[in-house]
Amino acid sequence: MDLSHKRGSFIADLLGFGQSRAPENSAFSPQAVRDVLTSADSGNDVVFTALSESLRQFESLLSCVSGTFYRCELSRPWKMEFISPGVEAITGYAPDFFADHAYEEIIESEDLEELDAKIQQAISKREHFTDRYRVRHKSGEVRWVNETGTPVFDADGRPLFLEGFISDVTDKKLLELQAEEAHAEIERLHARLSNIVESSLEGVTTVDADWNYTFANNAALRETGRSGTLVGKNAKAVFRKFAE
Repeated sequence: MDLSHKRGSFIADLLGFGQSRAPENSAFSPQAVRDVLTSADSGNDVVFTALSESLRQFESLLSCVSGTFYRCELSRPWKMEFISPGVEAITGYAPDFFADHAYEEIIESEDLEELDAKIQQAISKREHFTDRYRVRHKSGEVRWVNETGTPVFDADGRPLFLEGFISDVTDKKLLELQAEEAHAEIERLHARLSNIVESSLEGVTTVDADWNYTFANNAALRETGRSGTLVGKNAKAVFRKFAE
């Protein structure tokens, strides 16, 4: 059977993405693949039985992946040519949703410009891109996702579409935000304590194992009758001179 009427490489698209969501007339949709398989003549039964089994296995594999594979347009609003079933776990929307809705529709507006800039740079430099941004889940919840993609070019170097992988990193991002907030709170507490110590009328100092000052407030400096700073100086030497 002649497969040359099918756009692109049948085998590559079969093994590259498996189940997907694409327009019904797309050569890359699972239905198009099945149409080819079911229209095979009896002389190719063995070959197409094997291909059909490969498709089934790959669809099963994709359903277990924690994330979603996609192919979409090069520029906003990023209409999907196809997207794997994992998108529903991330966004709440089944692949069918993206047949009539652009991917941009679920991205937080504040994150669109940065993502678009990275994609256009990747196309210009013919390289992959990675970005972390927020999407709105069907439930209304905001999710953080990590996207890694690459522009695909034809033999003449013309960009055709984007392909990539999107994963949910919400839990990781929330932990990072909590850690950042905890660090900021520690910094605020440190600043308040430093102000209290510095304004104290009593001398406050700390020294290391060799009795070198690591901290001394202004009151401690006044008590020694010295100017400048005590930090880095040896406490025993300072008080020896002070006693003299």
